[in-house]
Amino acid sequence: MFSRTVRFGNTPRPSGIAHTPARAFVYHVADGAARRFSLVLRSPTLAHVQLLGSIVGPSPAYTYVGQQSSARFLLARASQESVIVTLAAGVPYELPLGTLNPGDLVEAIEDLRVLDGGPVALAVVARSDPSAPLPAIDGPELADDTHGRRGTFALTSIPPIELAFAFGSTEPAPVQVGDLALPNLRAGGRPLSGDYGIVRPLALHLSNPTPNAQNVYLYELTNGSAGATATFWFAGDPAATLVPCVDDANQPHLIATFALAVGEMRTVRGTFMTDGASSYPLRLGLTATPPSPVAGGGCTAAPAR
Repeated sequence: MFSRTVRFGNTPRPSGIAHTPARAFVYHVADGAARRFSLVLRSPTLAHVQLLGSIVGPSPAYTYVGQQSSARFLLARASQESVIVTLAAGVPYELPLGTLNPGDLVEAIEDLRVLDGGPVALAVVARSDPSAPLPAIDGPELADDTHGRRGTFALTSIPPIELAFAFGSTEPAPVQVGDLALPNLRAGGRPLSGDYGIVRPLALHLSNPTPNAQNVYLYELTNGSAGATATFWFAGDPAATLVPCVDDANQPHLIATFALAVGEMRTVRGTFMTDGASSYPLRLGLTATPPSPVAGGGCTAAPAR
């Protein structure tokens, strides 16, 4: 059985310029009998495709899978570690996602760029016999779920998240994230909810005109419906900042602390991704008042099925 098949890398291009890239975001919670899931790439001609991303799961630990998927994808982007695979003409190339038992979650985020050849078709494939070979490559698409989340979404012109804070001035109002609602290019499909699979640039403009060193705090307010983790990658850091799950719409919770010297002005840059299995939107803000720290195991987010 096959889910949605999409094609990429077929945009006309001048010689020497890479094809338009694509990002695959796959999030699946299994139901029923155990099934083997895979990403399958196929091209009518010899092609070389660059893959950069992460696969996490299968596992019933939904919030862990969701956050680790974001963190590992941001790590891959920061390190630019990728692989290049060769697609023989008309021969499927299988990227295993694992065998899912009922209740297991698998999440994959992969950036794909056709370096030459193509176009390339990408499908998410499920088969009930984990030991069976791939089914017919043009088999039927699986029935859609009630969320209507399948589709194609343009990732151009994604707006950055920006906040500015100056000691002695009014604290900025928090900004809401996780609600861009990108239009679905698939006929009849819903807009993208939760911003899943989107990387948003982050810029915090900080200023300390006072005669004393000061701390400024980046905080979050969740929406209070099912809980959320949060994942950031601040420029220059060796790893992602992972905020454990919290479910509190009224109490600010700490994400990161920035120490400013006397007279210092600084722009902190980074990236932010929403995490699968978490509930969005949430709000981000800056304050001089220390927010509450987030303890591990603070909530269990509902699985985003």
